[in-house]
Amino acid sequence: MTAAGLRMAEQSILVVEDDAAQRALVAGILADGGYRVTEAASAEEAMTSCERMGFDLVLCDYKLPGQDGMALLAHLRAGASDAAFVMVTAYGTIARAVEAVRAGADDYLSKPFERGELELLLARTLRARALRCENRRLAA
Repeated sequence: MTAAGLRMAEQSILVVEDDAAQRALVAGILADGGYRVTEAASAEEAMTSCERMGFDLVLCDYKLPGQDGMALLAHLRAGASDAAFVMVTAYGTIARAVEAVRAGADDYLSKPFERGELELLLARTLRARALRCENRRLAA
């Protein structure tokens, strides 16, 4: 395995999506890409997963039953989580993208999306997270 592949295999992603078929599809793509994947069907389930284990990235649908993706983002940022966060929605608007980024999301992805688009976005977001973590480590 290459060094890049090893780093990818060490990275964990939480996929938060209430549509079981969509969640399984995305989780499968990410697992095939070498990521460790955990799935959640709601913001509440995701919050519990985040309390039990840390994630490098949370890929979260905007519209969820009960609390929405913005509530999960607020919960993670209030808890000082350093996980990267990508908001995904079929209800994409510029206003929601701006709202998510202002609230602390690293990026935003509108459905439907292509596999390659997802892979590039996650790679870019994880690289940015790694740089932030390294900068904090060096500053300390």
